[in-house]
Amino acid sequence: MITLSKRLQTIASRIPECDALCDVGCDHGYLPIWAVSEGVCDHAYALDVRKGPLDRAKKNVEEAGLLDRITLRLSDGLEKMSPGEAQVIIISGMGGPLVEGILTRGAAVAKKAQSLVLSPQSHLYEFRIFLSEQGYHIIDETPVFDDGKHYYVMTVEYREGEHMVLDEFQLRYGTCDPALIKDFLALEKKRLLSIRENLIKNSPGDERLFEIEKELIVIDDRDI
Repeated sequence: MITLSKRLQTIASRIPECDALCDVGCDHGYLPIWAVSEGVCDHAYALDVRKGPLDRAKKNVEEAGLLDRITLRLSDGLEKMSPGEAQVIIISGMGGPLVEGILTRGAAVAKKAQSLVLSPQSHLYEFRIFLSEQGYHIIDETPVFDDGKHYYVMTVEYREGEHMVLDEFQLRYGTCDPALIKDFLALEKKRLLSIRENLIKNSPGDERLFEIEKELIVIDDRDI
């Protein structure tokens, strides 16, 4: 029986029913195993750029008796996938720049998918700008707190010729209802105020002070 972490549970809950899904950076293969076992998809592709994680995934897939329904591929991002081969693509557990690279190099595959479930772990501001510039739209963005860390799980669709427009708050803190991240925003504001106080005391001419003030205004301007 596969036990999913809170973050993986959130990702799993956002996977729409489909004929086939592709999990990029599958690690232990938990999401493909869960999706096939639960009947969310008929077939799954488990991809990883490293042989070690793929071997671990293969062992788990074999133990689950799903080798005939889960295809394992040693692949750098979406390199070993063909356009339309999977209707849903999952990319999680890696930094924003790495996810950007995968989507850029594998654009022909990614933009053919009906839905992408993405959970970048860093550089979210820049990543949301990237999505907008590339014609991707965030359909749903769910915050999740797992093991003391704050994550976002995004459901994304590609729309040719259309660009998503996000305001400064959404670029920084997501498109979800701000009330859902009230506690996180309170902690973020406390952190920013502490940095501001230190800069005013020790480096009043630091350019970072101006950026901190901007970030605080963005939070304060959103009525939560």
